[in-house]
Amino acid sequence: MRRILPLVLSGLVPVLLTAQTPLIEILKEEMERNLSVLKGADPAPHFLAYAVTDVETETAVASLGALQNTNHGRGRYLDVTVRVGSAKLDNFRRVRGDLPQFTSGSPISLDDQPNAIRRRLWLETDRVYRAAAQRLSNIKTTQQFKIGEADDPGDFSSAPALAAVEPVARLKFSRDEWSNKLRKWSADFGLKPGILGSSITILAQREVKTLVTSDGIRLEHGRTFARLVIGAQGKAADGMDLSTTEFLEAEDPERLPDEKAVRAAIQKVERDLLGLLKAPVVEPFVGPAILSGRAAGVFFHEIFGHRIEGHRQRDES
Repeated sequence: MRRILPLVLSGLVPVLLTAQTPLIEILKEEMERNLSVLKGADPAPHFLAYAVTDVETETAVASLGALQNTNHGRGRYLDVTVRVGSAKLDNFRRVRGDLPQFTSGSPISLDDQPNAIRRRLWLETDRVYRAAAQRLSNIKTTQQFKIGEADDPGDFSSAPALAAVEPVARLKFSRDEWSNKLRKWSADFGLKPGILGSSITILAQREVKTLVTSDGIRLEHGRTFARLVIGAQGKAADGMDLSTTEFLEAEDPERLPDEKAVRAAIQKVERDLLGLLKAPVVEPFVGPAILSGRAAGVFFHEIFGHRIEGHRQRDES
């Protein structure tokens, strides 16, 4: 499998700082210790990576002037990658008919408490290494009965070491303020005949990703994100359930559109739903289609983006 670093990393170039946050230091030290222990194992790892994703979320939902739900959550999740064998042939090789799950996330301490994090790192490294060793053994057995491929570029290619830390702003979210706004905006929303249900939801999120690898990569970067979701539901005369939705997005809650824009979005949702309730059922159509906006992005992602992922380039299907 060829490894392709995410394009988002290019955004780190303007801010290259000393990659030495407490979490990076803990991950680096434990990685070095585990590598020294596993050096004499058979098979030995030729690459090790620790990735930590720290996600904090705030949500609130209101309908018809009443607050339905509020929630605050935060979690840190560890993903361990162990590649055993060699760059030419390792446990990430795709085998016909095989649908492997190489890694799975595991929760870790929210605090940069070395002992708590190191214990989880040790347990996950041991678990993933054992699975990797077993899979490599199975792959080698399969390879003995397979004619060599004409083009075998190997399973892994190294990347240049990169150290960069991009500070991520704290999540600024006033639950009381947003709860009052949602109550007010939803109070007169959906009272028109035909609209059976409606809601306005705010989601605010802060995500920080940390990556430490055995070939010298030390990265920490992330973003904040906010979204307003305005939705309504109805039922047509023939019993068909219909719904319309509008999204308003920004990099943080304070930069979401103002009340005028929100009310305009509410009116659009109402107008679209009432129009759908009266519209005739569309006949089946076969022919060209023009996609724009969100639909175009999702379509491109699904039909092209996934196909150029490193591990999929080796997949016969």
